[in-house]
Amino acid sequence: MPRNVAQCNPLSSYTGNELIEKWQEVVDNIPEHLITAKTIDNLLNPPEREEKVETTIKVPPALYLCILRQALDKGMSVVELLEQVFYKKGANLHPNSRDQNLDYVVEVRQNDK
Repeated sequence: MPRNVAQCNPLSSYTGNELIEKWQEVVDNIPEHLITAKTIDNLLNPPEREEKVETTIKVPPALYLCILRQALDKGMSVVELLEQVFYKKGANLHPNSRDQNLDYVVEVRQNDK
């Protein structure tokens, strides 16, 4: 049984046998000492997608307009164009090489001065 009201909150939308099944899922998947409202909620209502962290890089206005024009010509947003350029097959930069991506951002900032 849940030990406090907070642990009950993620279960409050379930009733009857479904409630019993959900609590059993919690007990089967979360070690007893780690059962909290947050771990219950994460188990029963997993996040739909990974949160994206946005950042800003400074580029000269002329460069931004060039990137924007290319994106619009291809029917894309600036972000989609940059993802296509840097995540394409065979590129040195891809989602799994975060260090290289950070190096590129530093280079852009240094060249902007």
